[in-house]
Amino acid sequence: VLLTDLFAVRSRVAKYLIPLTLVCAPYVAEIEFFHYCSVSYALSFLLAVLAVQSAVCGLRFAWLAGTVCMAFSLGMYQANLGTAAGLCVMLLLLAVLRRPGEWQATGLTALRMVLMGGSGAALYMLPVLVTAALAALRRVNFPS
Repeated sequence: VLLTDLFAVRSRVAKYLIPLTLVCAPYVAEIEFFHYCSVSYALSFLLAVLAVQSAVCGLRFAWLAGTVCMAFSLGMYQANLGTAAGLCVMLLLLAVLRRPGEWQATGLTALRMVLMGGSGAALYMLPVLVTAALAALRRVNFPS
């Protein structure tokens, strides 16, 4: 449902076929094969879509919520960074095709997408880098 809203699908048939296509996709079948982590994979996919939704919604600082969604999505399953990036590229292409003369609005949307993705990845990596630095400090033997 979020994807049909994100792409502004108007056709009633397409609104039913798109979710069915997503459910029957090989990606989803592979995720469901791993029952012990399928819930976190699905939540990661949802958070990646919500991150993109917040980047394109048009509110001034909504991309910050997308940053948090992207960081948690990456924390659960890093492969959904590609999902978010793919959605961003498709939405930017649609924006260029639907509104060819509105380069400023498309540029601002692209900027919000890059800010959301970059800061989400940085927020995801921050605890990893801090933990690695602390572990390296523990290994250092200081002379007495």
